Amino acid sequence: GSVVIVKDEQLIAYIVGDSNGVKEHLKEKLPSYMIPSFFIEIETIPLTSNGKVDKKSLPEVDMSLDMGYVAPKNLLQESVATIFEEVLRLDSVGIDDNFFEIGGDSIKAIQISSKLLELGYQLKIKELFQHQTIAQLVPLLKESKNSIAQDDIVGDVLLSPIQQSFFEDFEEYHHYNHSVILTANLTLDKDSLEKALLDIYNHHDMLRASFEIDNENKIKQYINTTATQIILDEIVLEEEISIGKDILDNLHKNIDLVKPYKFTLFKLQDCYKLSIIIHHLLVDGVSWRVLLEDLKQSYLGKPLPLKTHSFQEYVEVIDNYASSEELLLEADYWNEILSKIEDNNSIKKVKNRELKQAFIEFSQDEYELIKSANRAYKTEINHILLSALSIALDDFEDKVIFLEGHGREDVLNLNLDRTIGWFTTMFPVDLGLLETREISSIVREIKERINSIPNKGVGYGVLKYFSEKIEIEKTPVISFNYLGEMDNQRDSIFELKDEYSGAEVSEEEYSKIDIDINGSFSNHKLSFRVDYNSHHYSEDRIISMLNIFRIT
Repeated sequence: GSVVIVKDEQLIAYIVGDSNGVKEHLKEKLPSYMIPSFFIEIETIPLTSNGKVDKKSLPEVDMSLDMGYVAPKNLLQESVATIFEEVLRLDSVGIDDNFFEIGGDSIKAIQISSKLLELGYQLKIKELFQHQTIAQLVPLLKESKNSIAQDDIVGDVLLSPIQQSFFEDFEEYHHYNHSVILTANLTLDKDSLEKALLDIYNHHDMLRASFEIDNENKIKQYINTTATQIILDEIVLEEEISIGKDILDNLHKNIDLVKPYKFTLFKLQDCYKLSIIIHHLLVDGVSWRVLLEDLKQSYLGKPLPLKTHSFQEYVEVIDNYASSEELLLEADYWNEILSKIEDNNSIKKVKNRELKQAFIEFSQDEYELIKSANRAYKTEINHILLSALSIALDDFEDKVIFLEGHGREDVLNLNLDRTIGWFTTMFPVDLGLLETREISSIVREIKERINSIPNKGVGYGVLKYFSEKIEIEKTPVISFNYLGEMDNQRDSIFELKDEYSGAEVSEEEYSKIDIDINGSFSNHKLSFRVDYNSHHYSEDRIISMLNIFRIT
């Protein structure tokens, strides 16, 4: 008999009897990432009273024997290792540990770059992608000259490509929000909280943005002056232990384009809950990581880190980039991918309230297996997930999907690590499979396709909304977005739990996508939610797709 467990991202096999030759035998049958790193011989497999394997009674393994941990050799390496440990939430990171193999991804790379800037060092994201260990990175670090202006931005700002696409595609402008609920204990100091909210409102220019639509339906984006006070509504529900759904849903309906944010503090029986709602036009997933960190810092009375380049500078760079020869050369690439999309005009568009949902959850062990695959194939987690999706979509008409990226790419020569705004990119990717059905070939093929996308997809939105060079009207009906590991703020002040924060999007809006797949790793679980058009796809078909996605 035998049992395999996952510990510290390593597979450990416990075998009753002789383990000689087992590894060699497995190499003939399994891909390398599924072969255990350790084989331990035991006399019997310990069982619990329910007859299940008693993992706690299995002998401990000294992981350091094989992990090859190399300690930092100087102060700078030590400081960088501490940043890696903080961002990746690991107890120790050696200077030869590979960033992607220990759980890194592109959003975590942004966070590391941001924290290095606080230390006074500049690091381009692409440098971390090319030099993936601390030992290789440290010699490349340059002292930051910090030539970035720290003035408050006030005045008109052009719309970014994703903002333009929003106003073009949506009708229920006012109701398209992002939100969180933060839990704090009853010792929370309300004055300090109000001051912290005011600090982040004044520090991050885009939180002061508002929008005006003139008679000709032209949209103007304007950043207002800083404020001397912030409105924090307080609602006392001392008999309750949670906030009712209707109350939260109504908060979202009170957001508009003139005041696109709302802060509400609920006093419950045993805790405070802070609802923060911000219109999506002002923020994206990376923005929230910055905002929550800054809220905590400011509440503790600590100064906020220096600003990175402003959203205003970003849109001006995009505007210039729109007429560059380099970008115009990309148009053929995007038009060719779009030409592969099936004609889907016959599909009936439905309102958000008519969409159905399906969910899938991976266990911690399955998530560790995916990370093991990353090590074996030298990939990012998105490559593995998209490879699985390409197999799951094999019998679907459309193989071209919209892929979401964070949009803060080095190609623009700006540092946007700590800038609040909606930078998201959405661009078409062809996941149509080759003849091969061998998983390792599929992973390599998808990895190659993703890595060969020009400038990480930034150009598609610019060409479509600024240069108007995307000639093909068809767009994908399937979208995929993996948000990465969501930080669960488990510190002494604010805790970000996995709880309902209100209806973020209007139910009356027509959905532009027929299968919308969103995933993240949160609370030790990798999970995906699919919103789908049930007039076109049956529940059985979606569940079947998700099952193939999971077992792949």
